[in-house]
Amino acid sequence: MWPDFVKKHEDGMPKNAMWLQCIVVVVFVGLISFGGEGAAQFFSKLILMTNVAMTIPYIFVAGAFPAFKNKSEIEKPFEIYKGKTIVKVATVFTVLSVSFANITTILSPYLTTGDISSTIWMVAGPVVFTIAALVIYSKYEKKYVEILKTQKN
Repeated sequence: MWPDFVKKHEDGMPKNAMWLQCIVVVVFVGLISFGGEGAAQFFSKLILMTNVAMTIPYIFVAGAFPAFKNKSEIEKPFEIYKGKTIVKVATVFTVLSVSFANITTILSPYLTTGDISSTIWMVAGPVVFTIAALVIYSKYEKKYVEILKTQKN
């Protein structure tokens, strides 16, 4: 999905990608430190957007856990949950607790201080990041299909 320059590995490390990430982080920290109130507000909104967005994948992973446990063709050299009942209990508990945490995190600013803006930003985060991911993936998919077509010819 990234340009070849970014994907290039040296000494077993994606050095260009790491330098790019470093530059982005330094720019963000610099903008926040020296950018005044506007930059600090932008960073606060960005943090609000990631609060819930970062935990949603855990709900999907936890929800997929029983299906993973049922796959006998996957070697599992170390297992903690051996019974099907405990797997289901752990899955339900994890999904419900993370979902409850997300809901309370989203509603808390509005219910405690009437801050609807923070609530909206927390809901907007997963939506914006999902749209961005879908756009990036569709570009990758088109590029991959074109590569496959040229390889077949």
